[in-house]
Amino acid sequence: MPRITLDAALWFRGASTSDNLADGGFSPDDKGVSLFITEGVLKPGPRDLGVGSIFDANGVIAWNVAKTLLSTEYGYALTANASNDGEVMALNTGGAASHTSKYGPDTGRDYKAGISDVISYKSGIIWTSTADIALAGDYDWWTATLSLGALASSNEVTHRMLIYGDILYIADGRYIHSWDGTTGTYNALDLPADYNITDFCVSNNVIVISAEYFSSNTSGDRYGKSKIFTWDGFSPSWIDETDIFEHIDCLFPFGGTLYVTTKDYFGYFNGSAIAPLRKLTSQVRRHQITGFKDRIMMIQGDSILCYGNPIPGRQRFFSYPWKHEDGTLSSIFSFYSTQLLASRGTTSIVISNFDTTSDGSDFVRYFKENRIPLGDYAYIKKFTFELDAAVASGDTLDIYYLNSNGDTNTVGSINNTDHNGRREIVLDVENDFPTYTVQPRYKWTDGSIGIRRVHIDYEFSEDRPTK
Repeated sequence: MPRITLDAALWFRGASTSDNLADGGFSPDDKGVSLFITEGVLKPGPRDLGVGSIFDANGVIAWNVAKTLLSTEYGYALTANASNDGEVMALNTGGAASHTSKYGPDTGRDYKAGISDVISYKSGIIWTSTADIALAGDYDWWTATLSLGALASSNEVTHRMLIYGDILYIADGRYIHSWDGTTGTYNALDLPADYNITDFCVSNNVIVISAEYFSSNTSGDRYGKSKIFTWDGFSPSWIDETDIFEHIDCLFPFGGTLYVTTKDYFGYFNGSAIAPLRKLTSQVRRHQITGFKDRIMMIQGDSILCYGNPIPGRQRFFSYPWKHEDGTLSSIFSFYSTQLLASRGTTSIVISNFDTTSDGSDFVRYFKENRIPLGDYAYIKKFTFELDAAVASGDTLDIYYLNSNGDTNTVGSINNTDHNGRREIVLDVENDFPTYTVQPRYKWTDGSIGIRRVHIDYEFSEDRPTK
């Protein structure tokens, strides 16, 4: 009898491009099951731990870590309400929901996602609005205290910030401004006329700048008038420029590679072009992507798209190890090696240990395999499951498969009543309808038992379906 075996050798190929294109190791349709908790074992991902409505209506629009871990303030979140009034929250070590309103709300200026930023520099917290820069509670510090010109507030110009060579740099249209802790320079760098900075970062010991010819393009439409510039931070002009053909939403240096997000895909800059790695379903800006251990995490709707591998140093793959139960996420950031913090509007969501499974009792998680061709019409006869632990109280794992007609067939349930103490479970399939493909689907109704390997036995049929 022919047999199909599914395990990490296949799953480590990552999520396929779509449910109809099996170019990876499993279908991308189901999310929230992780291969990272026990390397190579399918387990429900970590729980969503909502800790209350601590942010303003627009959620977190920028994140920054504190300068010392000895302080009770381990990081800062810039949030804004429905009127775009900005506020800096200090996130404290006293507990998952511990926070302090550090500065604001500032009702005199507007703060928006993709435009505003927050950074810890020298002895203060600096944050940008659509037209000005605040230092702590001095909301018009840039224009009034330093007496420098207002930032460009039209056409959705980003005011991202970075620190390089102990100097603070601020993006502003075609210009980069600077402040060294004493003196502010309004135009430390001028890019070509009509170009607009979309993001910048430090990579390979230079400042890398993405800019486009068109302004007011926050939707990320593509065209052939974008460039990537490099600059050393002190020369009167940029060092190099490269023509590209995409609107860049985010530059994200990680592990020696400069990753890039556009409206359509996540990829990397190879020095002469952007090499796509995976199609995106929504734009990813700087406050929606973060590094976590040897992985990159980015928001895609109600889920996190992960680019990584449970074994550090191995080839990274794409998966969806976490899914939020209550809707679309707005931002995500990592402060500690085990902790991720996300927001969805006013709600703060803490995952205290991303590599620990949920107890599974308060949510349901699915995992769908690829559509597996059988070569001819066949009857599915049985499923054999190798589990990572003996079935115990609270474990309920329901098994289904989709046939080539798209029908969902119930195989059975692995549970404590029927399979207590067992680690190898055989479920017979009673089905007289032949199929050309089989697509298994697993549902964790309760508990967090892990699947190490699945065997599917089938036998070819001389019959053909009539419907």
